[in-house]
Amino acid sequence: MSAFTAAACRLLNYRCPIASLGIVRKARYIIPGNGFPCKISTTCNHFSNDDKSGVDPKQGVNKTPDVKAQIFTHDNAVFHDQICKSLFGDGAKNLFRMMSESKIRFQVVTGKDNIEVIATSDERLEQAKQIVEKEVEDIKSKLQMKPSANTSAYEEKVLLDWDPAVPKKQVKGRFIGVRGNNVRQLMNQFDSKVSIHWREDHVLIKGKDKELVKAATVQVKEQLKETVGELESSRLVEVVPTPAVQKHSFFTAKVDVPKENVNTIVGYIIGAKGRNIRHLGDQAGFGLTVSSGPDYVEVKVNDEANLEKAVQLVTKEIEAFKEKTFVVPTPAVQKHSFFTAKVDVPKENVKAIVGYIIGAKGRNIRHLGDQAGFSLTVSSGPDYVEVNVHDEANLEKAVQLVTKEIEAFKEKSFVVPTPAVQKHSFFTAKVDVQKENVKAIVGYIIGAQGRNIRHLEDQAGFSLTVSSGPDYIEVKVNDEANLEKAVQLVTKEIEDFEQKQIVVPTPAVQKHSFFTAKVDVQKENVNTIVGFIIGAKGRNIQHLEDQAGFSLTVSSGPDYIEVKVNDEANLEKAVQLVEKEIERIISSKSTVERRDTDGDPSRARTIQVDEGMDIIFRRLIGKGGSHVNYLRQQIGVDFSINKMDMSTIVVGVNNPGDLDVAVEGVTKEIEALKQNLSADNKDTAGDPSLSRVIPIDGSLDTLFGRLIGKKGDNVKRLREQIGVNFNINKMDTSTIVVGVNNPADLDLAVEGDGQIS
Repeated sequence: MSAFTAAACRLLNYRCPIASLGIVRKARYIIPGNGFPCKISTTCNHFSNDDKSGVDPKQGVNKTPDVKAQIFTHDNAVFHDQICKSLFGDGAKNLFRMMSESKIRFQVVTGKDNIEVIATSDERLEQAKQIVEKEVEDIKSKLQMKPSANTSAYEEKVLLDWDPAVPKKQVKGRFIGVRGNNVRQLMNQFDSKVSIHWREDHVLIKGKDKELVKAATVQVKEQLKETVGELESSRLVEVVPTPAVQKHSFFTAKVDVPKENVNTIVGYIIGAKGRNIRHLGDQAGFGLTVSSGPDYVEVKVNDEANLEKAVQLVTKEIEAFKEKTFVVPTPAVQKHSFFTAKVDVPKENVKAIVGYIIGAKGRNIRHLGDQAGFSLTVSSGPDYVEVNVHDEANLEKAVQLVTKEIEAFKEKSFVVPTPAVQKHSFFTAKVDVQKENVKAIVGYIIGAQGRNIRHLEDQAGFSLTVSSGPDYIEVKVNDEANLEKAVQLVTKEIEDFEQKQIVVPTPAVQKHSFFTAKVDVQKENVNTIVGFIIGAKGRNIQHLEDQAGFSLTVSSGPDYIEVKVNDEANLEKAVQLVEKEIERIISSKSTVERRDTDGDPSRARTIQVDEGMDIIFRRLIGKGGSHVNYLRQQIGVDFSINKMDMSTIVVGVNNPGDLDVAVEGVTKEIEALKQNLSADNKDTAGDPSLSRVIPIDGSLDTLFGRLIGKKGDNVKRLREQIGVNFNINKMDTSTIVVGVNNPADLDLAVEGDGQIS
């Protein structure tokens, strides 16, 4: 313990150490650091005999109960942290100073937007609260903070300390009133300038005006006292239980059931999504609830007059459950509770048959239900299909329907293919195409967001799907009679693709297949310009599409921007729009900042990043810009950051006087991110048994995006295929790092990633 802390303790009446008694005093306080709360504890052994706040296990000294009060700081998290830091000071020196000057011992704990002052008596608490409030106001004035939007600057608590025989739930119900009417009426007496909140062990009164808060506190105390008095004078009469059914207060009764069936019976009475219990309530004309005990079902109603009728209804449901749970199975089909039957199928075909019966998006099983006039479900077992219905009378018919579907599956799964088109189960055919064009042709047939294949379906009058094989396109329909027509439509689309693929480019704009054109831009500005054309969440490109009257997409190349449209007639107009947008972006000072000082050196400056540019820039921005917004609040300057190339970040400001501060803050944050990055992603210089570097030739941005997939779908699929849990990160323009938790999995993970690369 430092001399300063010891002196502070002695000033707080901790005059003589009593080491022989083994008394330990812990002063708790929380000091936020770097935006995150951090708990620090110090132990003080300097006590006086008259201080009873410590605990002496030998002498049996009891701890004096603490009293607490809350002081609102600021509803802005950043300002709240600054106030707390200044209040505590370096190493809590400012807090010790306040205690030593006032000679009052108290504790301070920070909350989300307030601080809690804790003392051993109401008198000390009031003095400590005034000291801390004055210190907070001084800190706010020094930091020149704007007034908070929160109107609750003062708080008072009324403890819930009455006879335990009076239940708190009843007091709370009467105090709050129906739908909170009593509390609202009480707040309306003070022109809604105070708020009243019921807590676990107290009632909290908050408001901006201190006098109004105190007046509201007096009112709350009187109303609580009146409510408790009424309940004490007129207790609820307990219902005397009969031998068969034991009744309790709140009009509750127990119905005995077998211990092992309690949860099942309660679930049966409630029903799926509560339908059965609501149906019972509608029949009875009043609401009721059931819950499970160790060996009984508890029934609860609001009116004592309804309790006997509710018990009769529940008893009847239990008897119905017992009858339905002992269905005798027939030799052919084994029936279980809830009217379930099994149909044997070949083990290797179970999942395929269940999928066929359910159909795409459940269409087939719904169709079967419409035919039968009742709902049914199927699920797969080890070597059988399980059929489930709600009514026992429908079980046999459901089994017949499922058996018929299984036979239809067996017949359709052995369709003999013709020489020209190979057909499979589910009416599938293959159309041969050039191996290198398979994916491009499938994408062309489907079209942007599936528009083209939906257009084909409208033409044909039936649904069809296409998928890619090694050197063919697979066509699938639901009806065998439509298969030939579907193949003809797909073949025609392939011919159209091959014709449109050879587009003669003009000298100004080079056009490609799918009505694509390239617009040349500076190499280092490609990604930045594409990002601005698309805009946040695609808003800008949507605006361009609304202007043009058709859809278009843009993507980045090595030194050009690729423009893509669905209709060749719109290509020239799309290129003009994109060129115009590029000119606007380059000429605007508020969007694209110059890399050197030929733009405006007083408002923009570059920062060089040697390695890990992509991941550092993403973390610098944060999800939805959260981190860069946090930096602006921490630094106290409004600035923007942009990535110009693979090693340069541009910092821009509106006020030239803020540039040095912004650059210094961003540089420090980049260095901190580099340290975190080196700790998170080990290369072979760190632990070669857990991570390895894979060099990549070609466009790493495109490859890494495809490797991860949309929302990480592709990397999840890779983990399942390889059978290893691994992670991948992009470190620079030509390097991917593969990391694992188990060293034995590293070779498999690297081999799998290498094949994909």
